[in-house]
Amino acid sequence: LRMLRKFSACRRFLSSSSSSSSSYTASASPAQSSSTTSSASSTPSHLDGPELLLPRSGHFYLDPFTPADYAERRRLLFEEFTRRLSTDKQFADFDRHILLVPSAQQQFMAHHVPYTMRQNSYFRYLTGHLGADAMLVLACNGGSGVSDFDTARLLVHRQSETERLWDGGEPTPVEAAQRAGLPDPANSGLYTEDEEAAKFLADQMTSAKGKLALWYNYKEPANGNLDRSLVLAAVKQRGPQAVANIEPVLDRVRWRKSAKELAVMRRAALIGSEAMNSAMRATKPDINEAAVWAVLDFECRRLGADRLAYPPVIGGGQRSTVIHYMKNNRPVQPPDLILADSGADVQGYVSDITRTWPASPDGFTPHQLVAYEIVRQLLIDCRDHCRIGVSLDDVHLYMGQKLRARLIEASMLTEAGASLSSHALCHALCPHHVSHYLGMDVHDTPSVSRSEPLQCGVVFPLEPGLYLSPDCQLVHQEFRGLGGVRLEDDFAIGDTGELELLTGSAALDPETVQRLAGDAETYSASI
Repeated sequence: LRMLRKFSACRRFLSSSSSSSSSYTASASPAQSSSTTSSASSTPSHLDGPELLLPRSGHFYLDPFTPADYAERRRLLFEEFTRRLSTDKQFADFDRHILLVPSAQQQFMAHHVPYTMRQNSYFRYLTGHLGADAMLVLACNGGSGVSDFDTARLLVHRQSETERLWDGGEPTPVEAAQRAGLPDPANSGLYTEDEEAAKFLADQMTSAKGKLALWYNYKEPANGNLDRSLVLAAVKQRGPQAVANIEPVLDRVRWRKSAKELAVMRRAALIGSEAMNSAMRATKPDINEAAVWAVLDFECRRLGADRLAYPPVIGGGQRSTVIHYMKNNRPVQPPDLILADSGADVQGYVSDITRTWPASPDGFTPHQLVAYEIVRQLLIDCRDHCRIGVSLDDVHLYMGQKLRARLIEASMLTEAGASLSSHALCHALCPHHVSHYLGMDVHDTPSVSRSEPLQCGVVFPLEPGLYLSPDCQLVHQEFRGLGGVRLEDDFAIGDTGELELLTGSAALDPETVQRLAGDAETYSASI
């Protein structure tokens, strides 16, 4: 009963809070959701509002985006696609273009034991469909005077009776096409398993007149089932004159987030931040890294996330110097530090947060506090350097310069460390980039270069770090073996160019961190 009351309070909090954004200020609450909980007397259909009822299953899932939103995204894709064609001489004389965007494929860890599936972000961005073994097919003519895709079909998986019994229902092709906002839903959907789908795709290839280009990631297909059963079969009927990856074109569209996307990302950032605070509070001497992982997962889901954004990094002591340590199964002994890198996945959008705190209820040791403060100041330095026109590579270069200056100021460097350039010192003590793009994926829109100047709507984390192993000869003896200190917050460039801190509710200043850490008794009572 206590857990139910707590859960209800969290749901009320998340649904009633409104987002706040100002220059260099934290978003202390998620964007107000337009979704409402339907009563038994007014159960929505699968198309009513953001809270959708899966046909035949009775299960709800939340979607803050409307069919019109998905249609608008495909319009933006068409604009970016035609822009690419106008600048790429390779495709100047092509007469027909076919674009294939597949869904994810259900993977299994053992016979009849599935992994939890996460939808291919490119496919979900364009359709909103969450099922496996589906594909969006778009096509248009080349040349001038073309205003939109003239073909748009959504192929979805046909469930067997056994699958419906064990997995629950999925939308029909017509229902999925309606959800995606396709222009003619009644004639826009097919089952991927039917001969009609294979014939449709083959006809698209064979009926194309002149030079044909296929836009599809054939090197790393998101769905091996459809790659074999549909794409390769169609290509055998007629091979295109060129094959190109559509994902870089989509990355340009997805790079800048809409107002609705930013609202969802604020919520993901808030949930991830509150979960991180709970993980600090749950810490007690000899806590196992797995227990920290469990608290993060539990709190994210309890506050409304679909799942963790990625397998978290929970490293205690020297394991915190392993940048992507994911075993997360060892006890942490005071006075070691705990480094936790985690985030929340909310309606397909993720947060990415890192905090470092003491495993001891006595707080940081003096030398740990020096290292912590250097990294915290680096985070502030990088934040203050971010603005429109500055690239993430610029920020990384600046971070290296500030890291060297702050280490010298703190008298941490040995003669060998002080002799290194800022670039060499940064590579040795913080061997990862300070940032990447963030959105539906943790490392979002990977084909967009980090040398690209920042623009309105771009979301990214900043994550400076300092990794001090026992054999590090670049710092004095008393700082060797402290472990890893990494701090990471998420930011967005607003419509007017202001920098918005999305994860400001995650404890950062050392006094607050020390006060939260080791409050396990209070945390246990709260749940």
